[in-house]
Amino acid sequence: EKQYLHLIELVNIYKTAITNGRFSRNTAAHVLHIEPSVAEGRWYSEITRTKKYGVQYDWRTELNHKVMQQMEAQNKDTSTIDTLINLFITKEATNQRVFELLQKYHPVPQQSLQIQVQQHNELFLDLITSFN
Repeated sequence: EKQYLHLIELVNIYKTAITNGRFSRNTAAHVLHIEPSVAEGRWYSEITRTKKYGVQYDWRTELNHKVMQQMEAQNKDTSTIDTLINLFITKEATNQRVFELLQKYHPVPQQSLQIQVQQHNELFLDLITSFN
């Protein structure tokens, strides 16, 4: 029971960070009715855990990585996070279901990726033409 509550808290902390475009211990604490130090501890312990074990270690490290990518892309869509929260609330979360959900989670919208590739190609062409 307590494990589910901690996971729900963690994923809700991610949701507030995505919604605000950055992590704020005070915002997360206010929304979740927890102490700011607890919100900060959960946030940074997941970052440390992901750095220590790598992105592919388990679903929590993969989720942390994808949330960071999503915030970097300034993508404020929380639909995947909301689905994940729902899985934990209804206690229907299994490792397999969470991994399946994460496989469908695209923190950077395809359109944004296409724009990045286009910008990269333009910079490359500028570089090549500057040598001629």
